[in-house]
Amino acid sequence: MTNIGSRAWPNTFRPAIEGWNASPAFGPKELHGPEDLVEAVFHCREIASEIRDWFAPVSEKAVKKLLAFAYQASLRTDEGRYPCFTITLCQEDHFPFIARFRHPIPLHDAAQLVPLAPAARFPECSLLVREEGVSEKPLVLLGIIAADERGFDSQVGRPEVVGVGAARHVSVVVEGPGIVRVQDCMTHLRLAGGSIQHITDWYGVPAYRAWLGDLGTNVVEQCVAAHGPSAEKWFGGSWGVQTLIHSLWSQVLRATVRRAHGGAFLILPHALSGPVEPFLERHGIDARHVVRDCDLTAQVGTFWRHCGEMQLKVMPDSSDAQEWRVLRHQLWTKVRGVAALAEVDGCVVFDRHLSLCAFGAFLRPQPSALPIRDARTNEVLSEEVLMKFGTRHQSAVGFCRSFPGSIAFVVSQDAVVRVFHSDSSGTYGFGPLYADARRITDVS
Repeated sequence: MTNIGSRAWPNTFRPAIEGWNASPAFGPKELHGPEDLVEAVFHCREIASEIRDWFAPVSEKAVKKLLAFAYQASLRTDEGRYPCFTITLCQEDHFPFIARFRHPIPLHDAAQLVPLAPAARFPECSLLVREEGVSEKPLVLLGIIAADERGFDSQVGRPEVVGVGAARHVSVVVEGPGIVRVQDCMTHLRLAGGSIQHITDWYGVPAYRAWLGDLGTNVVEQCVAAHGPSAEKWFGGSWGVQTLIHSLWSQVLRATVRRAHGGAFLILPHALSGPVEPFLERHGIDARHVVRDCDLTAQVGTFWRHCGEMQLKVMPDSSDAQEWRVLRHQLWTKVRGVAALAEVDGCVVFDRHLSLCAFGAFLRPQPSALPIRDARTNEVLSEEVLMKFGTRHQSAVGFCRSFPGSIAFVVSQDAVVRVFHSDSSGTYGFGPLYADARRITDVS
């Protein structure tokens, strides 16, 4: 690992799951700035040269200027508040505008961004910027676009969650003073506290990925039972279902983070069978509010089957399209509602099939000799490490130790997410996970 200025950065483009302590990905400088962030972005482009066509066709000069403006704007206050906003740099005019400027506005100073920041606050909106020509001031502001995470390019009758438009772009998010995040295709980097961190999607947590695999298989099996073997390949089969559930579950955690109250979600190691109360009692859970008839996986399955049935029709009618919209809206509304349950004292409890069992629940961990391991190194950690965390974290770890196969997601009030999982060998901690405006990711 040599000096940043030499462009000989470490090869950290490939996703990697860190354990308890997320360390800066790029160094060895003591302090990094926006220029270093640009170098890191284009270094990652060089590493991923085999997919160069996936990257936005913008110059290093344009990205450098935009990040400099964004960083400078992050340090300026407007009416005593630091701005938080998103900028999208894109050469393709393929976004739904909320407000398009009558004439493009040349962007030549960070001060232009500050008054516009409230209108481009993530995740709903973004400023749209385009690179024009090779002049000293190559950037122009085109307007404000919609940037909802569900997207506007989703095709009626299909289940996928599609980003806003499909245009290649570079996204720059200002989160606070001196905190800037940039996403360029699969590269996701964050500058904070003078260090650059490489963010990788948290789908890499093995226990979580295995759980999604089980859910995807269940949905596909139901479709095959109803429509025959061809249903196994609908929209990518199990992989497609996993992607959809991942988007939905990420929305639960995002919404919890935005509420700034914190919360905990527990996935039990078994599927619910029989009455809920004895099921919870067997797992040592005292629940204030026991729930029934809230099976998220079943709702995903209903939506998935409807999409498949629409594809089988030569000419789906308007009632099919209307039902698709209703089912999709219900699904996304319900996952936002689940996030609200986390504000009630206690944790939100699901069974292995993502059926909501209770909220406002308190855990009674049982004595266990199962060790706590660093997920990165597999090293056994001392009990003193756990004591550094709050009650939510300690309860989650204690439960996972008592019931191997459990998964716990703990959201702190300062927007940090940690995932705990256990098997017969130990309990593992993943994180700290970083929750941005559009998805939950792992800072490594």
